[in-house]
Amino acid sequence: MLKTGGLVPRIPQPSAVLTARREAVSRLVMQWDNRLADSLAAVNLFLDRSRDRRKAEIEKLLAEVGPCRAGAGFDVVENALRGQWTMPCDRGALRVSITLAPTAPPTVQFFEVSRAPATPPPPRGICPNEP
Repeated sequence: MLKTGGLVPRIPQPSAVLTARREAVSRLVMQWDNRLADSLAAVNLFLDRSRDRRKAEIEKLLAEVGPCRAGAGFDVVENALRGQWTMPCDRGALRVSITLAPTAPPTVQFFEVSRAPATPPPPRGICPNEP
């Protein structure tokens, strides 16, 4: 099948809730709000790093890169509940990664914000900007 082109790798698609959480997390990064943070967080999220520590880390990054915009779509979608995107900023960009807990409703159990590298990540589970 590989030789005939019949074997095509499956490209993971983000779930609707992952897309909604991307939008909410982007808002949180751009302007921290404790109520929004608490509404998004799974029970374990602030046990790993406290809410105040996460807020301070993001504020430090924003001081370096300047104001950011949400951007559109995902750079990488690993599965329906895990994705990564880039937020363009005045002096660089931020890379945001989240994983949602398999709960109802899905909440954010992993949340990482860092400076985006100068070169984009290698393609892996790419999902182009969805409408």
